[in-house]
Amino acid sequence: LEEDLFTQSVSDQQDPAMRDGPDDWAFTNLDLGRTRVGPRDGFDLATDGRRFFATFAENQGERVQLFIYDTEADSPRWRSRASLEVPDPRAALSQGLRADDDYLYLTHQNSAIGDSPQFGIARYDRRGNVWDERTYFEGRNAGARPHSLEVTSGGGLCMASGLDEKLLITCGTIDDLDARERTVFRDEPIASRYPASTIEGPGGNLYVAFHPPDNDELRLARRTSPGEPEFVVVGRMKGHVQ
Repeated sequence: LEEDLFTQSVSDQQDPAMRDGPDDWAFTNLDLGRTRVGPRDGFDLATDGRRFFATFAENQGERVQLFIYDTEADSPRWRSRASLEVPDPRAALSQGLRADDDYLYLTHQNSAIGDSPQFGIARYDRRGNVWDERTYFEGRNAGARPHSLEVTSGGGLCMASGLDEKLLITCGTIDDLDARERTVFRDEPIASRYPASTIEGPGGNLYVAFHPPDNDELRLARRTSPGEPEFVVVGRMKGHVQ
């Protein structure tokens, strides 16, 4: 389903587009309560196989808006659901919204925590239409800038982030973001402008694709074996990304 959904900016709005036939796309203008979408606003998409989810985080705003499209509803359409109330809720650089059978998980920034803004994850319970849990990086992970999130088949919340210009991979729970594993690639600096992508592969292996600061390679890190908290860089592809 994910390949059947994308967003585009039209007349300063952000419009979800859904595939409506082999060569046709249907666009919807979401009611965001404003007339313009800026370049620093965040927009994320996800699916659980039946529903599509879209979130909108206004730069320097006070909430993240949530919209859900249920393909099996009697009259399918985008519906506004409960917003996540959080100050200046910046989004992840890429793929910061993920869903499983029960919950939706959103990577975001909260500016009301401690001495400086922190990133973390909020969980949305769609049955109760409520954001029921949230947790944030702290301690040794404070200051991490998430690039992408993956919800694994084992229920782990795994993120690829930048921390002190190095690649950081964490896997944890909604209560503790690095409860299961934490890996810092001290010899692998990461580009801040080009997002790192995270995906779970066959057998539960986790893969992370990322760029070094000079952007002359695409590098691929892989967990050495399922369930083991150790990653190795297994591939490098030369070439600049535009």
